Amino acid sequence: AGVVLAQDVSRLPPSLPACTLLRCCGPDASDAMASTAKGLLRGRGRGRGTGSGRDGDGSGRGGSDSGREGAVRLSLFQKKPVSAFSARGAIGAGRGGKGGTACGARKEPPRAAVQGPFGRATMLAATEAGAGGQEACNADGFRRHQRIPGAHAAAIAAICVAPDAVYTASHDALLRVWRVQGGSGGAFELAATLEVPLGDACWCMVRADEWIFCGLSDGRIRAFSKGGQDLTLSGHREGVSAMLVHRGVLVSGSSEGAVRCWTMDGAAGTFVNVFTVDDLIPGQVRCLAVMEGMLWVGGNVGVTVVELESLSRTVRLEPKSKVNGLMEFQAHMIASYADGSVCIFDATTATKHSQPPLSAGAAVCLAGLECGPRLLFGHARGELSSIALPAFELSAAWKALVGCKVRCLCAAGQDGMFLLGAENGELQLWQRRDEWVQAGAAASPDACSASAGAVASGTPEEGAPRCTGGHLCLVSHAGGSSVGPRGVWRCAICTARRKDERWCCAPCAESFCFECFPRRSAGKASDRKEAVSVDGSWVHVRKHSSMGCAVVTFKDSSHRDPVLARFALGQPPLVLGGVLVELKPHWEKQPNGSREEVPECAFAGWKQPKDAIACRLGARPLQACLERICASLCPVVALDED
Repeated sequence: AGVVLAQDVSRLPPSLPACTLLRCCGPDASDAMASTAKGLLRGRGRGRGTGSGRDGDGSGRGGSDSGREGAVRLSLFQKKPVSAFSARGAIGAGRGGKGGTACGARKEPPRAAVQGPFGRATMLAATEAGAGGQEACNADGFRRHQRIPGAHAAAIAAICVAPDAVYTASHDALLRVWRVQGGSGGAFELAATLEVPLGDACWCMVRADEWIFCGLSDGRIRAFSKGGQDLTLSGHREGVSAMLVHRGVLVSGSSEGAVRCWTMDGAAGTFVNVFTVDDLIPGQVRCLAVMEGMLWVGGNVGVTVVELESLSRTVRLEPKSKVNGLMEFQAHMIASYADGSVCIFDATTATKHSQPPLSAGAAVCLAGLECGPRLLFGHARGELSSIALPAFELSAAWKALVGCKVRCLCAAGQDGMFLLGAENGELQLWQRRDEWVQAGAAASPDACSASAGAVASGTPEEGAPRCTGGHLCLVSHAGGSSVGPRGVWRCAICTARRKDERWCCAPCAESFCFECFPRRSAGKASDRKEAVSVDGSWVHVRKHSSMGCAVVTFKDSSHRDPVLARFALGQPPLVLGGVLVELKPHWEKQPNGSREEVPECAFAGWKQPKDAIACRLGARPLQACLERICASLCPVVALDED
């Protein structure tokens, strides 16, 4: 039966699970195809036969009777590991003439054999977290099998799952091959078996049959086959940022806004560029998907839909925002934007649903999980969000990484397994099962924070900020029970050392002073008068008295542009107390009606949270944060001892 590519729905047999209906491509094309392998293991004879297969196809010997036909899925994630290109033969049974052929059906392993690493007796609490984030999210049945710090030396840009291996590609210019094996306590584990130098940082990767394609930052595409071929596809002038395979054609997109189509030239023994679209797509191509004869292109300025038949007609969709992922579900296209918002379009490109940013913040990547089914989002603050489909409701959110962004996600296409690649090169293996869902378990980081330890106030108070992990902080009393470490503490915003009460998050071990985020009493706007203007050594902030905006003046004008570049599109955003702050150049209106840019000033804008409990961002935390950044930009002068 070979490999079934999920992009081509007409080729999907009706017996395949729902995972084949989830087809997604993340910003780094973490896996442009959800693929399913099926092996037909043939046995001859009366009783049992054994055989071996390659890539899922195999045959057996022995016997003489004819029987019934059956299929078995070659799974990487079986309790008993399966070698790269071999499998046990099926049971042949039946009646027929001598010399007949029997195709036996191998029974699927019992569900208990593939339940994963944790038994009911050792179930972890949903709030248990360590250096690598939470081990489980019991509210929606997620558990982590393995965490591999340092799987790559740089960000993992893409992950692909094949019937016999897992492939990871990274900005460290390496392609690594991993095999799945059984670990302690019934867990699944990945073991590295091969390392392939790519010559440059990899931005995206896609698999098609026996081929693996890696898109590099210098514009080349490296292609490797199981037969040993190593080809280089040249044509893009800038980095290749997205790829997919549709009906035997490799489609690649790059930073210069070009889309190229490649096919295999049998005579030349290589792939050739048969068509190029280079003038219809504005800006960088970040992700690609195909639906209903249309090529959907996600870029820096929204979604562009190109007619596949002619590759000439295009439609540009609102909003004109940076797209981080596209996924088709039930003849609808789900578009995920960098700010965490989501839009759903039908086949006619009409907007059927739009949703504001998720509570976990900026979304970096997405993947479709057949178990549920679920739509997974990876966030810049290391969190994962699980969305129930087709209702499109948030089921749970939890912190998978601490102090690091989720770079890519890849669903294995079976048994609820998926892999996570991190910005720091860490690789994680996760699984979801319906029977692991615990009623009443914490379903969000807010709930995790509230139950993490004993707190004097018991519940979040008005004015509570969020930590960098997105948890709602609680008040910690210096002389009594506390959710954080006792003794001297340091504010995460202004770095002031204190010993009195503060806002504190136990899972992330972060504290915030009441000067940065004033504590408010019920029914009162604030217990302290909020500063509208705050001055420092390097930065002066003047905030509007009632609106979420401020003018930032840099006393050294050379500091402004590096600060703006630090929080530009594509970089981790500036988030203070859970409030997303946007920085851009400041323009002042002139007496003649024109506008002129002020080189030493920047404009800061944000949306104040509508939640009555949440904090209101003031001038002090913004000034303190920018003050520290500007101080780090100043050169260090070494003084002579004399």
